[in-house]
Amino acid sequence: MHVRLSDTAQSDLDQIHSYIAAENERAAERVIDALLSAIYQLESFPFLGHPGRVSETRELKVPRLPYFVVYWIPDEFNLEIITIIHARRQYPPA
Repeated sequence: MHVRLSDTAQSDLDQIHSYIAAENERAAERVIDALLSAIYQLESFPFLGHPGRVSETRELKVPRLPYFVVYWIPDEFNLEIITIIHARRQYPPA
């Protein structure tokens, strides 16, 4: 399965990194590595997450981090990461 990050998801990663790096660059790198590791597990296990709150999406809770990944599977070969959300943020947006 081919995993692709949407522009929004890439922007989310950049913002997460910037926010954490302002205090601790090494911690920011570890968080991004953990997020990407969880995302790329979906290549082999696309149904690892649970059905999402938005129709046709799935959500994957990232272990040991307060983030979850929202994704969808448009066909049998592709998986798109829609967004990466901090657990305290409202999702879906009102």
